[in-house]
Amino acid sequence: MNKNNCPYCGAPYKKTTTHVVCEFCGNALKATKNNQENLSNFKNTLNVTSFDQSYLEELDDKKRAIFQNKFEQRKKYVVIYVLLALFLGGFGLHKFYLEKYKSGIIYFILSWTYIPSIISIIEAFGAGDTIRLYNKKIEQEIYQEVSI
Repeated sequence: MNKNNCPYCGAPYKKTTTHVVCEFCGNALKATKNNQENLSNFKNTLNVTSFDQSYLEELDDKKRAIFQNKFEQRKKYVVIYVLLALFLGGFGLHKFYLEKYKSGIIYFILSWTYIPSIISIIEAFGAGDTIRLYNKKIEQEIYQEVSI
């Protein structure tokens, strides 16, 4: 592979001192060790708002990229959760979205009573905290997987 190609996907990238993430696949690329800005640029590029930055600092570049990719694949979004809770919450689809299958089945079984619909509307208002806690749990699981 060419030196200016991403080692993960093979896509070409511009070689600069601050470019640490492949624009095509999002994998972390090796940064120069003498440039302290690279780590902060890497964190800014990732838009680290949902996982703890201490996880990134403890991982090497390859594990950091694996962590990022796995987290991006498994994280949940507030907008999707709210839409599911408001429009299909009576059937428990917002619970299935968060992999809470027992709750989802209970909502589905009781859907004829309209009680799950009322509860899901209330749950839509607390969606931010619910998703934040879920994503925190996911990041801890991924960190344990990757750090081994």
